[in-house]
Amino acid sequence: MQIKDAKVILTGGSTGIGYQTAKLLKEHGADVFICARSEKDVQKAISELGIKGTTADVSNENNVQHLFEKALQEMGGVNVVINNAGIGNFDALVGQTHEIIFQFFPH
Repeated sequence: MQIKDAKVILTGGSTGIGYQTAKLLKEHGADVFICARSEKDVQKAISELGIKGTTADVSNENNVQHLFEKALQEMGGVNVVINNAGIGNFDALVGQTHEIIFQFFPH
């Protein structure tokens, strides 16, 4: 598949890596539909990038269903899903116990 033929749902697409991914996909001709939890951030991104989007919390099944219904309606189909939404633990590594560290980095 060519990128210009892609109809992409990109979660977490309003800021950071998701925003830049949406921007690159759009620049290469993809039809891009983003979501994020913040209405303000989603509206800013879709306005700046000339893409489509909606507010959705992907940890909520009803929100995910609405996301796909809206994307399908606006793009006429979906053939790529990029699940970029996530949460992180931003505590300093030096403050963690080695049990927690080895949970993520087994030895």
